[in-house]
Amino acid sequence: MLHLFLTFALAVPLRVTVNQGQRLPEPIVINNFEGEESEFVDVIKNDLQNSGLFNVLENTDDWNAVGAHFAITGSSSKEGNSTRVCFKIHSILENKVIINKAITFSNERRIAHQIADVAYKTITGDDGYFDTKLAFVALKGRLY
Repeated sequence: MLHLFLTFALAVPLRVTVNQGQRLPEPIVINNFEGEESEFVDVIKNDLQNSGLFNVLENTDDWNAVGAHFAITGSSSKEGNSTRVCFKIHSILENKVIINKAITFSNERRIAHQIADVAYKTITGDDGYFDTKLAFVALKGRLY
């Protein structure tokens, strides 16, 4: 009986198909930026959290205690009608700064979306989509 089972088991090839992976959300801390209101940081937090690829953790300076893999820190200053934001993206696991960048723009909300785009691209390798614009086109008669 055992011989029959082994013969059958060896005759049927084992076939494994992997067609989908699972990626757990990256734990990230986004500290309040020096010189900025919390609404600015809230835009970055919402962009990343709503992507489904990030788990935005509580704002803390002890990133290891909350289990963060990444952190975003920064500061801002007014330059005439524009705002200049300097920010860093830290890899907690590698214990180093992986991005150190500055953005100047007149629209603070747009800067927040651009920072979320940089973080998304840096961490996932895919282009971010938070600072995109959509156009709606409607057909009216024979004209668009």
